[in-house]
Amino acid sequence: MRLFEYDHAVLVGPNGTGKSTLLKLLNKQISLDAGSIQWMPKIKVGYLDQYAKIDPSIKVYTYLYDVFLPLFEKEREMERLYESVATAPEKDHDKILSWASLLGDQLLHSDFYNLKSKVGNIINGLGLSLDILEEPIKNLSGGMRSKIILGKLLLSESDVLLLDEPTNFLDVRHIEWLAKFLINYPKAYIVVSHHEEFLHQIANTVFALENGQITRYKGDFEYYLKERELRFTQQEKAFIAQKKFIQKTEEFINKNIARASTTARAHSRRNMLEKV
Repeated sequence: MRLFEYDHAVLVGPNGTGKSTLLKLLNKQISLDAGSIQWMPKIKVGYLDQYAKIDPSIKVYTYLYDVFLPLFEKEREMERLYESVATAPEKDHDKILSWASLLGDQLLHSDFYNLKSKVGNIINGLGLSLDILEEPIKNLSGGMRSKIILGKLLLSESDVLLLDEPTNFLDVRHIEWLAKFLINYPKAYIVVSHHEEFLHQIANTVFALENGQITRYKGDFEYYLKERELRFTQQEKAFIAQKKFIQKTEEFINKNIARASTTARAHSRRNMLEKV
């Protein structure tokens, strides 16, 4: 199984085939009995755990904005550098200002000064009110809590998102919002969902998990359905042809096994049949 940089993938398969387990394996929450999971260096993987443990006493604001902690630290470092110019030797001013300016450019590139708008967009998109930001986690219902966990993951802008049933607790309008968000997501993801219309909207790659094997289909969900039907038809034809071959071979063996002139051929075909 290989995931590429811009794959918007969905993972499908019958219930009980291990789709959720596979996502946990990819997140390295559980270990493989054999083989290994390998990500490219510095790849940031974000996994949706709707039952993650959260400090119940903290406010939603604190929980969500924690994802931006590296940016806030960068801002503090930039401010410290600007303040240090007043007491630094004049010969160091250009170096200090250059470094501070670089940090400022990085913050701009990260859209740091629009964090409030980004958070608001996610909160509203998932069907919550901005008032929830001031609520302690312990005051949230199970559905609200799951939405907040999903919201933080979407804000993390991970290189790879692993989303297990992200439409839980979302109504139709907010599922539509999530679909649009994922369609425009500039990085990769793998989604498991029972919401087929949602899968039709968000996929440009399909991983099908069946009989312990993963088949990759490079195309949208409609392409996957057509290719799967074609594959099943081909397999059915091959099975019927094999069944006819076995039947004819068995008939030949039964007719010729006792004849001296043809017994060798009959034994040969029996050996061949045992290998089918």
